[in-house]
Amino acid sequence: MLIGSCFSYSLWYILQAKLLKVFPFKYHHTTMITCFLASIQSAVIGLCMDRSSAAGKLEWNLQLLTIIYSGSLASAATFCLISWAVVRRGPSYPPMFNPLTLIFVAVLEALILGAEITVGTLLGMVLMIIIGLYSLLRKTNEMTNMPKSSIEA
Repeated sequence: MLIGSCFSYSLWYILQAKLLKVFPFKYHHTTMITCFLASIQSAVIGLCMDRSSAAGKLEWNLQLLTIIYSGSLASAATFCLISWAVVRRGPSYPPMFNPLTLIFVAVLEALILGAEITVGTLLGMVLMIIIGLYSLLRKTNEMTNMPKSSIEA
């Protein structure tokens, strides 16, 4: 599932760059398509994991507040910002900042939940950032060294 997630996430940036050239309402369409497909995927996975009727019941509690927060800020606002960055800089620019989420998660987990930041966590963060930046810089270097006719094709 993790490999499929990474593959589809990287494929989405490439498709988004092409979609943003075609659709007149750039941010609305890409955000709507992304959120709609994510809702379908979440519903299928949720049904596979728990088929009881109590699982789909919504009540006013922390869980509903989390759903509203995730839908409005973590999904809609984030995808609008990502779409804007893809339009301005291209599809390889937004993924550059994905390794920063590892740092934010580790720091916020330590501050909010009181978890310890271990050597393994620090080592994992550093390795992911180094591997991610190396991959991106290598791709950027390959793109600048390509002949112009290959890039346009």
